[in-house]
Amino acid sequence: MRLIAAAVVALLAATPLAAQSLADAARREKERREKAHKSAQPAKSYSEADLKAPKGTTATEGAQPPGGEMGGTTHYEPPAKGSPEGEAISDGGEEGWRARAEAQRKAVGEAAAGLRDLEANLERGRLDREPAAANIMDPQREQKRQAEIFRLQDEIGKARAALEKARQEQAAFEEAARRAGIPPGWIR
Repeated sequence: MRLIAAAVVALLAATPLAAQSLADAARREKERREKAHKSAQPAKSYSEADLKAPKGTTATEGAQPPGGEMGGTTHYEPPAKGSPEGEAISDGGEEGWRARAEAQRKAVGEAAAGLRDLEANLERGRLDREPAAANIMDPQREQKRQAEIFRLQDEIGKARAALEKARQEQAAFEEAARRAGIPPGWIR
């Protein structure tokens, strides 16, 4: 009995101490935030005069493009006919590049659609809420359902690999087009 009374007294005595430490922690946090707020630099405010640039200049004038090279023009200039890039462009021209880009997009789309169909079939097989009337009395129905689930999982793995391969081929095609100097609009 004394042990229980001692435990109750100790518990009641510890409660105010915990409340005091929580109050101290809150006070210290408030002081820390006030110090951080006072030492922070005020935000720069821009006026209309700050935004006005001298006539004939732009915000990006003098800035270097990525890679550190200074670019003189901002428009597309097709490569010369005798250069390797020029030969690539003339090899099929715009229509050829557009057709190949469309074929790449179609391959990726078909692979993604096939994967979605397989995943939907797998989900239906896992749920099995409405078994067909023909197999409802089949004693091996569950084993057949599990075998079908394993087959679909294997096909899904292959379909994911095919989708990844199609995406890699599309990326390689886009990189080849970029290296050949093909305008990006031709392959979109």
